[in-house]
Amino acid sequence: MIDPVAQALFASSLYPSTVNNNLQQNALNTTRSQLNSNQGDIKVDYQLSNKDRISVRFTRAYQNNPTSNSQPLLANGSSAAPIWNTVGDWTRMISPNLVNSVRFGWSHITLNTGSSFDSSVGALGNTLGIGNGNPSGIDGLPSLEAGNLLRNLGDRLNAQSFDDHVWQLEDSLSYTRGRHTFKFGFQYWKEPIKTFYSGNNGQLGFLTFNGSFTASAVTKPATNSGNGVADFFLGLPSEFGRGLSNGRTWEQSTNVYAGYAQDTWRLTDRLTVNVGVRYEAHTPWVETNDQQANYDLKTQQIVFAGQNGTSRSLYDGVYGGKAFQPRIGFAWTPAMLGGHTVVRGAFTVSSYLEGTGTNLRLPINPPFNPAELDVPYTNVALPATSSSDGIVGSAGSASCDPPAYACYAGALLRVWDNNVQPALSDQWNLTVQHQFWGNTTVQLGYVGQRGTHLMVPFSYSQRQCEQS
Repeated sequence: MIDPVAQALFASSLYPSTVNNNLQQNALNTTRSQLNSNQGDIKVDYQLSNKDRISVRFTRAYQNNPTSNSQPLLANGSSAAPIWNTVGDWTRMISPNLVNSVRFGWSHITLNTGSSFDSSVGALGNTLGIGNGNPSGIDGLPSLEAGNLLRNLGDRLNAQSFDDHVWQLEDSLSYTRGRHTFKFGFQYWKEPIKTFYSGNNGQLGFLTFNGSFTASAVTKPATNSGNGVADFFLGLPSEFGRGLSNGRTWEQSTNVYAGYAQDTWRLTDRLTVNVGVRYEAHTPWVETNDQQANYDLKTQQIVFAGQNGTSRSLYDGVYGGKAFQPRIGFAWTPAMLGGHTVVRGAFTVSSYLEGTGTNLRLPINPPFNPAELDVPYTNVALPATSSSDGIVGSAGSASCDPPAYACYAGALLRVWDNNVQPALSDQWNLTVQHQFWGNTTVQLGYVGQRGTHLMVPFSYSQRQCEQS
């Protein structure tokens, strides 16, 4: 018996008309896209005196890149990005061997991307009989994903809005004395971000049909058995999900403090050594109103920012020895090779606090945003729900209070380790460059890199043992 949702879809006037009798590649869709970009710059350079120079630049840009499809069951896309950027520099020569430079910068990028259906589609998910097929006020068809024979129908409607600022201030001092060139400085970044993200499952959500329920067995089925379209005809989804359709905009911020000292020392006419150290500290990401939650894997409790002794970030910052970054390098021209060979080498440590991607940020967790659903059916003979049941649970408003934490049932929960810290990258290189003739050089080099404390997101779902 064909599932009522499948019958209603194929009977709909919005379903693509066939252009031939093939089972595949039997319908046409025309996609149109535009790339619109405009930018203007203003730059002023001014010499105040023989010792002072000022430079200021302002940039304003706007990008608008819409896409559209001729088939109404395929969503149309939008992407708009207003951009502002300002930088300034004041360089003062205090003395012939002492120069100071002050720089500031501000960058503001707003990015809004998303998808929407033609108004003729209406709340088609509900019309076809998909349970909870359309959240209130959102038209279209949830993404129906059934393999190669039936694909790209509907859309998850992933939506995101970024309003990000970066403020920068730095000062550097350069001092030359004899064979030494010293450099000292500090740098400061402030990075507030305002974000809405529907989650990877999108505002409308999806139903996946992977063929597992028409396969030869629940576990270890025969090769090429099972068909996603057959599962769709029977209304047996292997997974369904939905992201945030009515979530809020959240705001996080972090600061970066850095200072450095460096000495470029010309030991001899043929050997120059560069030695330095940098201190760089990244403050943990905090939500402006402390509206973020984490799950403590040790206590198995939900923890909230700034409550019951927890920090605002819900993970620890790193400010000790790991924030120090040594740098060393050299350039050597051996006299024994006639001055035509240069050997160079360097080693450095740098750090970077990874953003992890918007979909993994703690403010998306309930109760500050509705639960994002992701319900898979694996290693079962039949799913607990059908296409007619649809996307179950996303309309609920269960309590988040302990000990039941009912609002988290079936929710996709983001979890950060308490010991999250900036990634560290050790980099080194060694090169030999030799000049054979006046216009010919050959260079041989080796470059190495080692990264530690890298963020590697993964699913923490409980693994299930298969029967032998």
